[in-house]
Amino acid sequence: MLCVTLLEAADGWITEQRSRGPTLWTLDTTSRYSSRSDMSSIKSEQQDALRLLWEQEPFSVVDQIMKHFLNQNMSERVLLQPLQVKGFSSEKGQKNGDAFDNLYQGHLPTMNSESLSSRKSVKRNGHHSRSFRLDLAYDGSSFAGWQRQLNQTTLQGTIEDVLQDYLSYKVNVRVAGRTDAGVHAINQVARVRTAPNVTQAELFQVLQATTDHSWRCHQVTQVDDTFHPSFNTASRSYVYLIDGSALEAFYREHNIGVQEVVDRLDAMLRPLENHALDYVGLSYGRVKTQSTVCILYHAQARLLFDNTTAVVALEITGDRFLRRMVRILVATALSLLFDKDPDALKRLICIKDRSLAARPAPAQGLMFVGADIE
Repeated sequence: MLCVTLLEAADGWITEQRSRGPTLWTLDTTSRYSSRSDMSSIKSEQQDALRLLWEQEPFSVVDQIMKHFLNQNMSERVLLQPLQVKGFSSEKGQKNGDAFDNLYQGHLPTMNSESLSSRKSVKRNGHHSRSFRLDLAYDGSSFAGWQRQLNQTTLQGTIEDVLQDYLSYKVNVRVAGRTDAGVHAINQVARVRTAPNVTQAELFQVLQATTDHSWRCHQVTQVDDTFHPSFNTASRSYVYLIDGSALEAFYREHNIGVQEVVDRLDAMLRPLENHALDYVGLSYGRVKTQSTVCILYHAQARLLFDNTTAVVALEITGDRFLRRMVRILVATALSLLFDKDPDALKRLICIKDRSLAARPAPAQGLMFVGADIE
């Protein structure tokens, strides 16, 4: 009787902690696996299987989407039709829900802002300047990531070079999400500061005149001098897209269809929502931040259709992301698809051991969808 009472009390405490919001969440990681070696053995088998899936390059839908958003004369049309409408478990997740809808509906977002004519240049370091927000789309396969690198073609370097050639002075383009090599974006948010005589229309014309069809600036907006695309961003959204036919063929021997694959992925992802978790085990390289704790406001899987072709979408919205975190999360979730423990993914994250996570899913399937600018 005492044991039952204690268990009920513990269960009540867990429920109370969940209701309090994003405090650091931990799980008992000893109950599912007897040792790390058990998990390593499972991981090795799944890793070999995933490699066969990625070798098929199941990202044809991504190529079609990027062609649409990089077309200077694009006409809005539905690209992907959700089989069902997904709910959002938090207000912050809901705010970025429009970003996913914009992607699937094939249209660019419009920025609701005050009249731009009233904005004035401000004095910084003894010189007047103006700040502009740039909304960008790019095919990441053409670049070695966002951040400028020596002897590498990057988005930051490319855009800064275009602007510097026209302005005849150095500029620094800041961004909301520094994407890795190969990762795409349909609505990346950046900022550049210029001399006070540069106009919004002039800057847009310069960026639109580029003959490089691997990136596009689809909007320029003059903003307040305090605007910073990283510091003013409350959350960022990514989606990983996989051709449904490839997944269905891959799991055919297990006698499950693509809808069940999505349902299982969704069941693993949803428990991560609105919990502060330490994702160091799903990160890559040297950690350069003071904390590795992140909060995912939206983590769900959805089945979409391009005409009659099925597409699996893994939608992730979070306050921050570690290096390659989304791609490692996607691959690890796929590797745990047949685990009977519904909390298997969360338990693995709480162990905080990188050796237990899957190798990152290929960059070709990942898109930066949008940023929630405060």
